[in-house]
Amino acid sequence: MRRVPFTAAILLLILTSVAFAVPGIPNRFHGTVNFIDGPAPDGSVIEAKIDGVSIAMATTTGGKYGHIPNILDINDLNNNLAGKTISFFVNGIDTGETATFTNGKASELNLAVNDYINKNLKVNQQVTNSLSGNTGGSTSNKPCTSTWYCSDWSSCSSNVQTRNCVDINHCTTSTSKPVLSQDCAKPVVSEEKSTSSKAPETTNKGLEQPNRLTGRFLSVTLNNVGAVAVILLIVAITWHIRKKKLRNNATYRQYS
Repeated sequence: MRRVPFTAAILLLILTSVAFAVPGIPNRFHGTVNFIDGPAPDGSVIEAKIDGVSIAMATTTGGKYGHIPNILDINDLNNNLAGKTISFFVNGIDTGETATFTNGKASELNLAVNDYINKNLKVNQQVTNSLSGNTGGSTSNKPCTSTWYCSDWSSCSSNVQTRNCVDINHCTTSTSKPVLSQDCAKPVVSEEKSTSSKAPETTNKGLEQPNRLTGRFLSVTLNNVGAVAVILLIVAITWHIRKKKLRNNATYRQYS
């Protein structure tokens, strides 16, 4: 009878672990984007942040965002965003608009930017002209240069971090597209380890020379001792033979 509560507790623990391991359903946002003097130009970047960290981005088309193909889904990879506050930015400008994350909800949120479109376009055009040496005119024959805008890396999920990147110039090629995923392991740590592991090699090389000298000294010493031992052995054998001959001669003389 006592095993029933224990078994139920184990099952509850397993179900809880499985529930936390499953990613949550995204929260999708869409709406209009307007500056003081009109709708947002095509390609304006909409960015969503939670706790100051960028978690999703999309671009505008026809003064709107969040519509196919530029949908704005806020993914809940770790199933821990429910109830958190989302802040919305347009081209890096805080709109002051916020929303509460709700799994599986499609939310309409219209964004208003307290800035002027024409002022931004004029400044950008002046900078572009000064850098290129142009005073205006058609630029249709110029190659399109991608300008990528990337969010911050997400938290680790299955040892992988991800981010979103959009080309605000909408070039047809994507050869220079930044990496969208990476392993959570930091290459800097491995480099430090490889650098620190080289230090003992230098120390060992410095210690090899005395060891070699000691070995050579012992080898020469042993060789000399061996030579002396052989000479002494020869002298002993010679002396023993000579002594034996002397004894034989003495005995022969005695009996003769």
